[in-house]
Amino acid sequence: MTGRKQLKIKSGPSRAAALALAVLAIFTLTACGTTVRVNGTEVDNKVPFLATLEQAWRADIADDQHLRTADQTGCWLLRAPDSGELQPRALCGPVRHLRDLGKPGVFDALDFEPRPGDQGEVVLDPDTISRNETGVEPPPGLELYRPDGLKPVAADQVPAPPIPKADPGRVDAGASFQVENGTKPEKGVIIAPGFRLTVDEVGTMARFPSTGDDAFYEPADGEEVRAIRLTRQPDPDFEAGSADVSTSYALRTETGTTELDPVLDKVWILSGNGPMTIMASVPKGADPNLVIKVGGLEQTLSLRTGERTSDTAPAAYREKTSFPVAGKYAGRHTQGDLDVAHEITFTDASVAAFDENRGWAPAGKMWFYLGWEGRRQHDGSGRYLLSYDVGRSFGLKDSAGGQIAISEGNPLDRSSYNDGLIVALAPAETKSVTINYSPRGTFKPGGAYELSPRSGSFAFPAKSFVINFS
Repeated sequence: MTGRKQLKIKSGPSRAAALALAVLAIFTLTACGTTVRVNGTEVDNKVPFLATLEQAWRADIADDQHLRTADQTGCWLLRAPDSGELQPRALCGPVRHLRDLGKPGVFDALDFEPRPGDQGEVVLDPDTISRNETGVEPPPGLELYRPDGLKPVAADQVPAPPIPKADPGRVDAGASFQVENGTKPEKGVIIAPGFRLTVDEVGTMARFPSTGDDAFYEPADGEEVRAIRLTRQPDPDFEAGSADVSTSYALRTETGTTELDPVLDKVWILSGNGPMTIMASVPKGADPNLVIKVGGLEQTLSLRTGERTSDTAPAAYREKTSFPVAGKYAGRHTQGDLDVAHEITFTDASVAAFDENRGWAPAGKMWFYLGWEGRRQHDGSGRYLLSYDVGRSFGLKDSAGGQIAISEGNPLDRSSYNDGLIVALAPAETKSVTINYSPRGTFKPGGAYELSPRSGSFAFPAKSFVINFS
């Protein structure tokens, strides 16, 4: 067992009564000339407090439906044979608990705090009794002692508890469970906003392991236990925005979907970000999927192979998501008194499946970002006002030649300043984006000037830049 389990002694209505019982209870049979010491002080060799320990132990195991005992069971003190010194521990049994499957010992260990009294008795506060271990073997160098001289029966006199069947579709999770004969998949990764989920192992388990006081369980008839071990790694660069990033987990089989959040929440809290193991009893040969839903978008992992089985959010799984841009534009247009130079530099490009403020890109699309800076317009005369035809001056095309619609940030908008970010939705499978830049529009006088021409249209030289995603 893990942790300290306090025994509940059902011997009376109050602690005072229990303490009186601990001091006064005796066995009817006595040892002959046996020296018994507690903390170096010789005490009554009848050790009446042993009755309290045994009563506490029997009360504690009374509700365990899975244990098995021998025809004769009891409790023994641990005593040093040379000095007669009692250890603050007793062994009770023989008994086999289902959760002790594979352990060599057949005793429960009780810890307690004895002290010698004024009249040669041993005083024991029942509140100090706790059962901390099961499946214990008698330690070497100490003897099992009780005043009636009774010895425990052999371990083979205790039958092994039968392993119960789990309910069909049982799901469990734990941080400490290892996958039996597990394998690590090549593509067992889910990338989501704020975290990455990695499959460490996947495999079939013979049974559900014991958790705390719960027993082992074999899978239901016609089912098998599939297990997947995961590590959740937070993304240190992720900054939450206004988009929905609520997360939920579920198990999907041919017969339906089971929400896993009630099972996983406690494990995530206890284990931090992992690793943790999810176990599910599913029909033999079935291929259930772990469903990870973030911000309304589902991604899935196979519990049979550990591989990602969804094709959503493809941009998150590109080998590269950031790309260099060699995109400096410098052009000049002269027309009579009109003499204007135009400059801009496209600095960097990237793609993403999820935008922290806009959410997931629609199916078949990905977010495309293009940074720019240093847009300058030099009017030699300083007497004209230029108005750009935004749609015809700047455009993006994918590798198939399709036009990419710009959602935000056209550098030729009236609201644009010296730097900014272009946001667009590009096809998820595109291999490149071409920037077509050719500032054009109309001009007119900026005041009461004598100009020739006074107004008209202008077009700077066109230039293209290709951003390759390979």
